[in-house]
Amino acid sequence: DEMVAKDALYAEAEAVYRTYLAEDARILRLGGVDEPTKVLLETTAGDFLAGAMADYRDLVASGTNARGNDPVLKTIERAPGNSKAGSLAAMVTCVDGSSFEFIRDGKSVSRGTAVQNENYFSRVDGVLKVIGADGRQVEAC
Repeated sequence: DEMVAKDALYAEAEAVYRTYLAEDARILRLGGVDEPTKVLLETTAGDFLAGAMADYRDLVASGTNARGNDPVLKTIERAPGNSKAGSLAAMVTCVDGSSFEFIRDGKSVSRGTAVQNENYFSRVDGVLKVIGADGRQVEAC
């Protein structure tokens, strides 16, 4: 049944996104990474992974890390019909990262924000991964 298959796909996409989000918070606390972690490789690919790694490498280079409560996934909704680069599924998320504070040389340099993203998922070597996202900062989720 096509509806059951779609439900399973979106459930899998949500699980992948939640796993990625937890790993992202862990890496931000660490102060970035120079190479993709096992979890990043399991949950992301393509432009999305490349963009995340650029951000993580910038944190390493600048000696910046995050402190505070982990960002909170406030909403996650299906976005049927939306596609990018042949993606199988899209989900709109709003993540409140305002409790994160970014620290460099013992000083606060910025605070996290609320971000709304449209995340795109595709199978890469048989595994569903986030392959892209279009996002923007928002006042609140």
